[in-house]
Amino acid sequence: MIFYEVTVDVQASIAESYLEWLLEHVREMETFPGFGTAQVYEEQTAPDSIMRWVIIYPVHSATELEDYFQNEAPRMREDGLNRFSDQFTASRRILKPKMR
Repeated sequence: MIFYEVTVDVQASIAESYLEWLLEHVREMETFPGFGTAQVYEEQTAPDSIMRWVIIYPVHSATELEDYFQNEAPRMREDGLNRFSDQFTASRRILKPKMR
């Protein structure tokens, strides 16, 4: 099991509509092969002018995550950019356990 973590910083002025879209986006992500039930967290230390959410997707294998990157990620990312343009930023990282 690995974890695919996405952090989004969203301008407060669009936070409500972005969150509505984000939750639907997360539900779609959970349907991709290898993806489990995601967790969405609100970061409490974000600056007042933004909302920061951290989404953690458990993925069964690096192969399934790579398949997502190759086949689904461009479309999924484009959807957010088309809807919200430059009103948010996203950063991503992959977490692999070192100890069991």
